[in-house]
Amino acid sequence: MRDAQQCGALSYHCVWERREDDADTYWLVRLAEIPEVVGDGATRREAAAALEQCLLDYVRYRQAEGLPVAEPSSQAAKG
Repeated sequence: MRDAQQCGALSYHCVWERREDDADTYWLVRLAEIPEVVGDGATRREAAAALEQCLLDYVRYRQAEGLPVAEPSSQAAKG
């Protein structure tokens, strides 16, 4: 099983959304293959950083519990 750092480097398919909450606009990004891995932020860069941290935390948890981690889809890995 790969470690959390290796998993974070893989090419998962990211689904981006621009949202508004009251007068504020922010970005939400999630992994198509692992929908519970989500990041958000005022900018796409902040959302991507939050997503990366969430993925690392998710992988560490799954490994600690002896659970598998979904691989990137073949479509995401190709492009």
